[in-house]
Amino acid sequence: MDADRDEAVGAHVTVRRYDRDQTYTAAQYRDLMMSVSPVLLMEAEAQEQLLDDMEAFIKEHFADRAVRPPVAAPTTARLAA
Repeated sequence: MDADRDEAVGAHVTVRRYDRDQTYTAAQYRDLMMSVSPVLLMEAEAQEQLLDDMEAFIKEHFADRAVRPPVAAPTTARLAA
């Protein structure tokens, strides 16, 4: 919980943040990278080389698993009891 956020919200509200990492296989991460604008703008040959290298790197160094934290963490707020 973020202390600054607690002060800003006040004593009458409880804020909860839920972090959830996302896990992908190397092939799934490759597909995910295809949705990123800088990759889409690359020339086809350079794009394939990058994606091939990234997929091989994940398989070799991370046992075919890439963990990516979420871009936005789900957060809830409710009136404190």
